Amino acid sequence: MAQQTQQQLRFVRNKYSIPRYPMGGAVDAVQFKEAASQSWLAGDLLQYTAGTVVILPTGTFNSITGIPTSSTPNTGVGAQVLGQAEKDASGITGTAVEFLPIREGDRFEMNVYHGTIGSAVTANTMIGKRFPVRKISGLWYVDLESGPPELGAAVALCVKVIRVVVDPGQGYAIGDTYGRVEAEFCPVTTQITGIGTAYWLQCG
Repeated sequence: MAQQTQQQLRFVRNKYSIPRYPMGGAVDAVQFKEAASQSWLAGDLLQYTAGTVVILPTGTFNSITGIPTSSTPNTGVGAQVLGQAEKDASGITGTAVEFLPIREGDRFEMNVYHGTIGSAVTANTMIGKRFPVRKISGLWYVDLESGPPELGAAVALCVKVIRVVVDPGQGYAIGDTYGRVEAEFCPVTTQITGIGTAYWLQCG
C-alpha cells in the first residue's frame, strides 16, 4: 500500500447536513479576541478560555467528564475545542479571531500517526474506536501510538473513527501508511457558541 502525504485535518461534512459558517472576525470582535503571544496557523485547533482565543493547549482530560487532569506536552490537547482557525494568528493581543466552529456531527479527514512507521497504517478494525488527537510538526493526527482509551480514563482529546478513506482516484486505500480516516471529535465538550456554552458530543 501507499505512503500518504501528511496533511492538516480537513472538514468534510456534518452528519446532520448542517451548513458550516465562519465565526469571529469583525462581527464577533468583542467576544473572540486573540490572546497574547499566539502563533497558530490557519487550520490549527483553537480554544476559548478566560475571554480570549488560544491555540488548543496540550494536556489530558477525563473521557467522561471532560475535566482536564494533567498537562503533558505533545501527547494531546485540553478538554474543549472551539474550532479551526481560518487565518494565521496575528501575534497582536486583542485582534479579532476568525474561525470555523467545530460542532456536534462535524466530520474531518485526518491522517493516522504512529512513531513506528510500520504501525502507522489504516485498517477496518479501527472503525468505531476512539483515538487521541496528537499534534506533530504543525499537523493534527489520529494518534494510533497511544491507542484507544478506556472509558473514564484520563486521555487526550479523542476522535471516533467513522470510516477509512478509500478513493482510488487519489490513491487512498485501506492499509496505507499515514492513511486518511474520517472522524468526529468525542466525547469532549465542544465550544460552539462561545462564552459559557458547551455542548457534549457523546459518540456512542
